[in-house]
Amino acid sequence: MLAFALFFTSCATLLSGTKDHLSITTNPPNVDVYVDGVLLGKSGTDLILKRKLGDQRNVNLQLDGYHVKNFEIKQRITPTYWLGLFGAGIPMLVDIATGAGMQPKETEFSFELKKKD
Repeated sequence: MLAFALFFTSCATLLSGTKDHLSITTNPPNVDVYVDGVLLGKSGTDLILKRKLGDQRNVNLQLDGYHVKNFEIKQRITPTYWLGLFGAGIPMLVDIATGAGMQPKETEFSFELKKKD
């Protein structure tokens, strides 16, 4: 049982989790924040982003009467991901499947939206 637990434990999933907190502030406030096409919440609030495999996340900031602001959140491999090598690489597969092997390079963003004419 102990060998099974050690062999199938994923380091990044356990040590760094599968979610990140984002801080997106905007002027004006209370802008809808979409990540990869899914409404995550409003700017100015604590946004929780579930990790996923990929090198970037696409973000859209939308508010009636303002131009849409698009940007990307670049991702990187978490340092704890490499600890999975000690488990013959199997924990690394779990980290990839859960998204825990990736994390945003930045978690704080600030933007000013432009009014439509």
